[in-house]
Amino acid sequence: MRPLPPRPPPPRPNPPPALTLARPRAGTVSLPLTILNASPTSCPEPPEPEAPPCTEPPPLSALDFAGWVLFGVGLAMETVADQTKLNFKADLVASAGRWCDKGLWSLSRHPNYCGEIMLWWGIFLACWPVARQETLTAVLSLLSPLFITLALVSAATVGVGCDRCRL
Repeated sequence: MRPLPPRPPPPRPNPPPALTLARPRAGTVSLPLTILNASPTSCPEPPEPEAPPCTEPPPLSALDFAGWVLFGVGLAMETVADQTKLNFKADLVASAGRWCDKGLWSLSRHPNYCGEIMLWWGIFLACWPVARQETLTAVLSLLSPLFITLALVSAATVGVGCDRCRL
């Protein structure tokens, strides 16, 4: 008779701390999109008698286009910076003990963080015409880009005292 395989360890009663912190972060970061998608997009014809008052979404404005452009530039900047750093690190001999100074990395210490910040401020700007219709949604939607900006700036300023580093 063959022995039974060992039993797997019992499941953890609580999720790991990283997951516990990731849930509120994901909710905070996605607030502008959540608010935009939760807003009414059209009024029913004819209006329902007990329905709350319906408002048409605002027309597209220059702020929408500015947000989309900022999002696109930020996404491109983050993507190019990440790919440049990946290519730099792939050459283990040339990158050993060196600072990446190729492409966008020659202009900034953290071009990927800058792109990420631009991306989220672009989403905020594009969602702002809908979010500003109510004070609470305006304040809540502002939490997303502020949270990302503060998180990445605080992460980028760790070890700033280094002589060879550039902001």
